[in-house]
Amino acid sequence: MQRAFQACVQCESFCDYLGAINDLTLWFQLLTIVFATWCFGDDSYHVLRLMGSISSIFFALGFHKGTQHDPSVPFYMTEIRKRAIAWAHDHDKVCASFISRPVHLSRHFCVIEMPLDLPDSAITGTPEMLLKARENLDADGWSKDKTIRPVSGQRVRLMLCIIREETLELKLGPPAPDLEAKAGRILRKLKSTWQSIPSHMKYDTAQQRAGQTKTAMILQSLWLEYLYTEFLLYTLLASSSEISRERLLLTAHEIVNIVLLPTRKRYQLHSYRTEMEWALVFYAMPCASVLILELLRQNQQPAEQLVINRSGIIQDISVLISCCDSWTESGHSNYQICKQAQSIFSKSLDSILNQTEPTQRDKSEEPMARQNEHHQELMGFVSPEASNVVAQDPEWTAWLDSLGLQGDLWLESSIPTLEFP
Repeated sequence: MQRAFQACVQCESFCDYLGAINDLTLWFQLLTIVFATWCFGDDSYHVLRLMGSISSIFFALGFHKGTQHDPSVPFYMTEIRKRAIAWAHDHDKVCASFISRPVHLSRHFCVIEMPLDLPDSAITGTPEMLLKARENLDADGWSKDKTIRPVSGQRVRLMLCIIREETLELKLGPPAPDLEAKAGRILRKLKSTWQSIPSHMKYDTAQQRAGQTKTAMILQSLWLEYLYTEFLLYTLLASSSEISRERLLLTAHEIVNIVLLPTRKRYQLHSYRTEMEWALVFYAMPCASVLILELLRQNQQPAEQLVINRSGIIQDISVLISCCDSWTESGHSNYQICKQAQSIFSKSLDSILNQTEPTQRDKSEEPMARQNEHHQELMGFVSPEASNVVAQDPEWTAWLDSLGLQGDLWLESSIPTLEFP
């Protein structure tokens, strides 16, 4: 695979030397970046560099201005360009989210056009086939026959990635004085956008039960994309509201649950291994990190009311740790990230399980409990588990930094109960 990737790099260098770019150049770079993630992982410099090259080609071709409906360009070429543009925007936001870096293709400078929900055979077929297919579209460009095609998922991803970019601007940009209000507006926009998506494009567990595995996996990935943007927004709101913190934890646990669904269906492990590994790294690991931080925080503050299913989360984290081995192969893709997560999560889980399970104290016992804790501090008998695990572990600190998360949030003792709309 390394040699094949080097061949792609040589082809890229040859095109750069000649200064030749066209639609095929953009598609070539899009496929090369996918290949780079297989070889080196989603957080590699190769992926970031290629994303920069894609943005350069994108702007050089003038695609940031849209397809412009040039009469000299055939319809099929216009639609293929729209799909390339949509794919480029989606890749850009995925890459930026994963490595916590700014986007390359900003919506502020791009005209974003939705590709029509047409089958490939229609846009490359006869005029009669194209006319018949276009008559089958509704006013928003969705197919009336409710068939789920690759371009159908692409349309949903494009709608969601625009909101993802707004979220990343808040998360990665300079501190904003009205951050909570802005995050609340984006959250409402996200929910409104999801409601506008046709019902047949929304994930339903019944599809998996009915044996529609391929369809279920496509819709599951779209649902995860929506939930992960919601997760990012709640990380911004969690320090301002206890309710937002609870929603953050519930969303994080739901994402982990969805990613781990294939472990209950063994036949999926082989057919969709690449998709499962990617979902594990991109969605589940950041969410699992937040859940572990919350468990560590609750162990340090046992008097707090539990808002999450502690035993369920511990079971899911245990399964996730085992998936870091079974879903990855040494030397390929995100193997190193998985091994790093496995090490960090295992140590943290051991620390959590070696402590007494948090219980709700009776109010009459609280003064005596505080007196005992103060006495232990004076005598130097404070257990090492009760200390700040994250602050003492540089591996944890580096891990959270790579994910764009802040461990301090889950170690704060008190949070205001203000609620933002």
